[in-house]
Amino acid sequence: LSYNNIEIVEVESFKSILEIGILYLNNNRLKFFDQIMISAKQGLIYHHIYLDNNQLAQYRHFATYYLHLSNNNLTENGLITENFKFVEELDISLNILSKIPSDMFLSGSSLIIISLKSNRLNFIDSDAFNNLKLLKKLDLSKNFLDDLKRYNPNFNKPL
Repeated sequence: LSYNNIEIVEVESFKSILEIGILYLNNNRLKFFDQIMISAKQGLIYHHIYLDNNQLAQYRHFATYYLHLSNNNLTENGLITENFKFVEELDISLNILSKIPSDMFLSGSSLIIISLKSNRLNFIDSDAFNNLKLLKKLDLSKNFLDDLKRYNPNFNKPL
Protein backbone atom coordinates (compact mmCIF):
# COMPACT_ATOMS: atom_id res chain seq x y z
CA LEU A 1 0.00 0.00 0.00
CA SER A 2 3.03 2.28 -0.31
CA TYR A 3 3.08 5.26 -2.65
CA ASN A 4 -0.65 5.90 -2.69
CA ASN A 5 -2.72 8.82 -1.44
CA ILE A 6 -4.14 7.06 1.59
CA GLU A 7 -5.29 9.58 4.20
CA ILE A 8 -7.37 7.34 6.45
CA VAL A 9 -7.24 3.67 7.32
CA GLU A 10 -10.72 2.66 8.38
CA VAL A 11 -11.20 0.95 11.75
CA GLU A 12 -10.43 -2.76 11.54
CA SER A 13 -9.43 -2.53 7.86
CA PHE A 14 -7.38 -5.71 8.00
CA LYS A 15 -9.60 -7.55 10.50
CA SER A 16 -9.91 -10.72 8.41
CA ILE A 17 -6.14 -11.09 7.99
CA LEU A 18 -4.80 -13.44 10.62
CA GLU A 19 -1.11 -12.61 10.33
CA ILE A 20 0.89 -9.85 8.67
CA GLY A 21 4.66 -10.00 8.74
CA ILE A 22 5.35 -6.64 7.11
CA LEU A 23 2.97 -3.72 6.69
CA TYR A 24 3.94 -1.05 4.17
CA LEU A 25 1.97 2.18 4.48
CA ASN A 26 4.87 4.50 3.73
CA ASN A 27 4.64 7.41 1.30
CA ASN A 28 0.97 8.14 1.83
CA ARG A 29 -0.89 11.02 3.50
CA LEU A 30 -1.77 9.46 6.87
CA LYS A 31 -2.08 11.93 9.76
CA PHE A 32 -2.94 9.49 12.55
CA PHE A 33 -2.25 5.80 13.14
CA ASP A 34 -3.50 3.45 15.84
CA GLN A 35 -3.72 -0.35 16.17
CA ILE A 36 -7.51 -0.30 16.14
CA MET A 37 -7.29 0.96 12.56
CA ILE A 38 -5.82 -2.25 11.24
CA SER A 39 -6.93 -5.05 13.53
CA ALA A 40 -9.12 -5.92 16.45
CA LYS A 41 -7.30 -9.18 17.08
CA GLN A 42 -5.63 -9.26 20.49
CA GLY A 43 -2.00 -10.34 20.57
CA LEU A 44 -1.36 -9.73 16.87
CA ILE A 45 2.26 -8.72 16.29
CA TYR A 46 3.48 -7.14 13.08
CA HIS A 47 7.17 -7.79 12.55
CA HIS A 48 7.84 -4.65 10.48
CA ILE A 49 5.71 -1.53 10.12
CA TYR A 50 6.72 1.13 7.62
CA LEU A 51 4.96 4.46 8.07
CA ASP A 52 7.76 6.66 6.73
CA ASN A 53 6.98 9.73 4.63
CA ASN A 54 3.43 10.36 5.74
CA GLN A 55 2.00 13.36 7.58
CA LEU A 56 1.63 11.64 10.95
CA ALA A 57 1.15 14.04 13.83
CA GLN A 58 0.06 11.28 16.21
CA TYR A 59 1.03 7.64 16.49
CA ARG A 60 -0.23 5.22 19.12
CA HIS A 61 2.08 2.26 19.23
CA PHE A 62 1.30 -1.43 19.34
CA ALA A 63 3.24 -4.67 19.13
CA THR A 64 5.90 -4.76 16.43
CA TYR A 65 9.64 -5.45 16.28
CA TYR A 66 10.75 -2.92 13.65
CA LEU A 67 9.00 0.43 13.50
CA HIS A 68 9.81 3.07 10.88
CA LEU A 69 8.25 6.50 11.39
CA SER A 70 10.78 8.75 9.70
CA ASN A 71 9.84 11.94 7.87
CA ASN A 72 6.50 12.67 9.50
CA ASN A 73 5.25 15.49 11.75
CA LEU A 74 5.68 13.75 15.09
CA THR A 75 6.42 15.67 18.27
CA GLU A 76 7.12 14.22 21.69
CA ASN A 77 3.41 14.74 22.49
CA GLY A 78 2.20 12.94 19.38
CA LEU A 79 4.36 9.86 19.86
CA ILE A 80 2.45 7.69 22.32
CA THR A 81 4.89 5.02 23.48
CA GLU A 82 3.26 3.15 26.33
CA ASN A 83 3.61 -0.19 24.55
CA PHE A 84 7.15 -0.27 23.10
CA LYS A 85 8.10 -3.50 24.87
CA PHE A 86 8.60 -5.58 21.69
CA VAL A 87 10.27 -2.90 19.54
CA GLU A 88 13.91 -3.69 18.73
CA GLU A 89 14.52 -1.08 16.03
CA LEU A 90 12.89 2.35 16.05
CA ASP A 91 13.39 5.02 13.40
CA ILE A 92 11.82 8.36 14.27
CA SER A 93 14.30 10.46 12.32
CA LEU A 94 13.25 13.52 10.30
CA ASN A 95 10.39 14.50 12.60
CA ILE A 96 9.94 17.57 14.81
CA LEU A 97 10.81 16.18 18.24
CA SER A 98 12.34 18.89 20.44
CA LYS A 99 12.89 16.92 23.65
CA ILE A 100 13.17 13.38 24.95
CA PRO A 101 11.25 13.16 28.23
CA SER A 102 12.15 10.57 30.86
CA ASP A 103 9.12 8.41 30.08
CA MET A 104 9.44 8.26 26.27
CA PHE A 105 11.24 4.90 26.23
CA LEU A 106 10.07 3.61 29.61
CA SER A 107 8.43 0.53 28.09
CA GLY A 108 11.15 0.07 25.43
CA SER A 109 13.29 -2.51 27.20
CA SER A 110 13.86 -4.47 23.94
CA LEU A 111 15.19 -1.50 21.95
CA ILE A 112 18.54 -2.20 20.28
CA ILE A 113 18.62 0.58 17.66
CA ILE A 114 17.08 4.05 17.87
CA SER A 115 17.42 6.74 15.23
CA LEU A 116 16.48 10.24 16.37
CA LYS A 117 18.52 11.85 13.60
CA SER A 118 17.43 15.15 12.05
CA ASN A 119 14.83 16.24 14.56
CA ARG A 120 14.84 19.48 16.55
CA LEU A 121 16.14 17.97 19.78
CA ASN A 122 17.48 20.51 22.24
CA PHE A 123 16.80 18.64 25.49
CA ILE A 124 17.18 15.05 26.69
CA ASP A 125 16.00 14.15 30.16
CA SER A 126 18.81 12.56 32.19
CA ASP A 127 16.72 9.39 32.72
CA ALA A 128 15.47 9.05 29.13
CA PHE A 129 17.62 6.05 28.20
CA ASN A 130 18.06 4.38 31.62
CA ASN A 131 15.69 1.48 30.87
CA LEU A 132 17.38 0.59 27.58
CA LYS A 133 19.81 -2.12 28.69
CA LEU A 134 20.00 -3.73 25.19
CA LEU A 135 20.63 -0.48 23.29
CA LYS A 136 23.57 -0.81 20.88
CA LYS A 137 23.07 2.12 18.49
CA LEU A 138 21.65 5.56 19.21
CA ASP A 139 21.75 8.16 16.43
CA LEU A 140 21.30 11.74 17.67
CA SER A 141 23.02 13.42 14.73
CA LYS A 142 21.70 16.59 13.09
CA ASN A 143 19.83 17.98 16.08
CA PHE A 144 20.29 21.07 18.27
CA LEU A 145 22.08 19.41 21.18
CA ASP A 146 25.12 21.19 22.57
CA ASP A 147 26.56 19.06 25.41
CA LEU A 148 25.28 15.56 26.09
CA LYS A 149 27.06 15.36 29.44
CA ARG A 150 24.84 18.20 30.58
CA TYR A 151 21.78 16.01 29.92
CA ASN A 152 23.24 12.77 31.20
CA PRO A 153 26.68 12.26 32.75
CA ASN A 154 26.57 8.61 31.65
CA PHE A 155 26.81 9.48 27.95
CA ASN A 156 30.58 8.98 28.00
CA LYS A 157 30.08 5.30 28.91
CA PRO A 158 30.03 2.88 25.97
CA LEU A 159 26.68 1.38 25.00
